Amino acid sequence: MKIDHIKIGSMDVLLQFATSVNGQPQYLGFAKSFYRLQETGYRTFNTYSNSSRLKPIYYLLWSNTSDMHLAGATELQTKGGKSMTYNSAMKLFKEAIKALPHITFNKI
Repeated sequence: MKIDHIKIGSMDVLLQFATSVNGQPQYLGFAKSFYRLQETGYRTFNTYSNSSRLKPIYYLLWSNTSDMHLAGATELQTKGGKSMTYNSAMKLFKEAIKALPHITFNKI
């Protein structure tokens, strides 16, 4: 499903998982985008270095509602700060699903 995330921009939500913990709904999403949010608050298009080929960035989205365009987003990166491959990002998504009973989502 394609969404227009409020901070990142155009994204493809590849998977979405919903559960309820202690009566509170929790939604977790696995998404990819070609945009990256910079520290300055501006979006930039992501490419391989020294190339014009596009490289997707994978995100973990979380929310208390099924409305993913307002969800919190975390860019999935390696320990060195590089973008993850699809398989590595999918492993983190599966680990996040297992951790959902121990996590509470609060709006700041």
